[in-house]
Amino acid sequence: MTKRLFIIGTVILSIVLVLSFSMFADNLAINTNKLTTKETTQLTIGSLKGEYHVDTIYLAEALSVGGDIPYEITIGEGTLSLRVQFDGELISEEEVRNTSVGLLKIHGEAGNYEVSILTEKAKDIKLTLRKEVIKDRDWSEFTLFDWGRKEIRLSDVEYQQYLNWVNENEIFAADVSLVGNDLLEVRFFELEEYSDILDFTEEILSIELQDLLTLNAEVADLHLREAYKASTYYQNQQEPTIQFFDLEGDLIVEYNTSSEQRRIEKEQEEERNRVNLGTFRMREPIDINGDVITITGGTTVARRLENELYSPNIVVRLGIQFENIRDVGTFASAKLFSIKDSWGQELEIYPFEENLGEIVKAGEETHGPVYFVASGKGPYEVTYTTTKAKVTWVVSDRELGIY
Repeated sequence: MTKRLFIIGTVILSIVLVLSFSMFADNLAINTNKLTTKETTQLTIGSLKGEYHVDTIYLAEALSVGGDIPYEITIGEGTLSLRVQFDGELISEEEVRNTSVGLLKIHGEAGNYEVSILTEKAKDIKLTLRKEVIKDRDWSEFTLFDWGRKEIRLSDVEYQQYLNWVNENEIFAADVSLVGNDLLEVRFFELEEYSDILDFTEEILSIELQDLLTLNAEVADLHLREAYKASTYYQNQQEPTIQFFDLEGDLIVEYNTSSEQRRIEKEQEEERNRVNLGTFRMREPIDINGDVITITGGTTVARRLENELYSPNIVVRLGIQFENIRDVGTFASAKLFSIKDSWGQELEIYPFEENLGEIVKAGEETHGPVYFVASGKGPYEVTYTTTKAKVTWVVSDRELGIY
């Protein structure tokens, strides 16, 4: 009987001690397992409340531009913060939910960096911390041309650094994150500081916010995709999937092919659906989906650009009248014109600054020139092409003053 009472008392006392410890302890870690090597620290925690010291990362030499400590983490339940302290001062903190691959920012001063976890309550934590500091780069110096060069290769950590730079500087007015190895999520945030641009595009060009976000997505995709393909994440020519979400968290668009491939497919689709309005003569006004265009005349000009490598024999100035009879604004541009001579040769649009290029409001018209380099092998086919239609004017050498 005495032995039985002793066992029961021991169990009760153990339960009381555990409950008391759970209720009053600031830090409580249950079922922890940590494996430390020269390269990594791998930590698993069944349940955590409060703060837990993960490891100390020693930086022997100072970094002039700062650096990052890579990590990978999964959380079964709850949220937590990964923290870095230097000389007792908190220098960076990352809030983590679910699964995350990221970087802990440090200022780069030589010494010890203490990495810890802080949470109100989290369960099933698995953390891999790399015991290295990756020096940062000046990402503002990189261009699209640089990403395409084969000699530039980024490690997975460096690509994460690039994404961090994109987010910190709000390059695309969005938060970008890499989910897994081949999926990027881009979430646009409030665009209050761009309200003037939004008002302008909606009033003049009838471009609403959703359309503007789609345009922004196309630009962002080009940069993010090329940088990805310069990194070690890019394997077996497998293009990443990049998803773009609007301010409400709804999917706007998803791209899983290169911008070049999408451009080719789009041009092919447009060509199949484009309406050919026919062939006309100079001074005949043609209505192209609400843009009424007339070639009012043409003449050769003697003036040439300065400091060019060659001076063409014949430069022609076409006079263009552009009337907008639609209810919304449109853009008149010399870039929508292409010109061929009678031999089928594509002729160059001569790059004078005064070439036609301006916004035309609803119900208004403008006049401007289109300059091109003539070959003297007329007549010339002057073609204006949009996504929906194209029209051609035939103009002779004599009409342009070429003899």
